[in-house]
Amino acid sequence: TPSLDLHSDYDLTVDRAASNVLVRALNLVGTQKGNQFLRGELTSPMTIAWGKTNNAIGNSAFNLTVTHLDLANWKAFAGDVAPTGEVNARVQLLSENSGKQLKFDANSDISNLTVVSGTNRLENAGVTLEAHGLAANMDQFNIPDYRLQVSRQGQPLIDLAGSAIYKKSETNADAQVTGQIFLARVLQAFPQPDMNVSSGTATLKAHVVQNQQVQTVTGNFAL
Repeated sequence: TPSLDLHSDYDLTVDRAASNVLVRALNLVGTQKGNQFLRGELTSPMTIAWGKTNNAIGNSAFNLTVTHLDLANWKAFAGDVAPTGEVNARVQLLSENSGKQLKFDANSDISNLTVVSGTNRLENAGVTLEAHGLAANMDQFNIPDYRLQVSRQGQPLIDLAGSAIYKKSETNADAQVTGQIFLARVLQAFPQPDMNVSSGTATLKAHVVQNQQVQTVTGNFAL
């Protein structure tokens, strides 16, 4: 693994009776070869609550940023599957209503990615992920929209988007996903023996509902 310098300052209290965590301070800094690649900072004290709380604490945000993280330095974990690529990511966690409501906003991208699968090698690829969500009392989790795209040389190969809701106490979930696969581009990147596709798109729409122990899946697939 690469040599890293990591520094953190934190001050927190866990109150089990009140079912909350009070984070007064949290700062993270990571550097590699003198270059900062990780930074996390809390704007003001933050409460994370999963029960009733009477603490009147204002809104607070925690920002986490990853900059120019080189996958080539992490070969010990990625192996030959992803030998090169650069990762950039940003996550913001916002605490509201004395910690009863947590919002998050995340986006990340991997550029100049090389992926190896068997004898196939995909170069100059990119992966982008965007997601927004909300957690209420650490029981109900709502992701109103997310999007994942895999591209090569600026052209999309796979494009997925959807939403999801999960309520922990009732074991209920509702998730939707739509996706497109650009067949000609995918097979150019990962050629298969005795198969040639000059054009075409595969489209998928799926809806998954879980009501306690019962799951229902509906959808359609078009080529």
